[in-house]
Amino acid sequence: MSQTLPDIYVDDTAWVDVNTVSGVAVGDKFRITLKTGVWCRLYEGNTPPSLDSKLGEILTDKRNPNNFATIPVGSLKIWALSSQVGRSVRLLVQEVA
Repeated sequence: MSQTLPDIYVDDTAWVDVNTVSGVAVGDKFRITLKTGVWCRLYEGNTPPSLDSKLGEILTDKRNPNNFATIPVGSLKIWALSSQVGRSVRLLVQEVA
């Protein structure tokens, strides 16, 4: 099993820099798993998109097979945003060797 880091809480008011909050260096391989029923949008880039942007990948709720993303080596910063107004999500971040 990979090293598990403290959960990250993300709402719909601002994109969260997952690398900075988790302590995982930009470009390192890691995995993000959605632990809530509210969907989450992930975006890769040096800066976040606008709040109303539809760019990025959607992580669906914890009952679906699309509730995780493996971030490959060499990626840019990863940003997360709750997809539902007024609701937050909880993300599990694990470093992958």
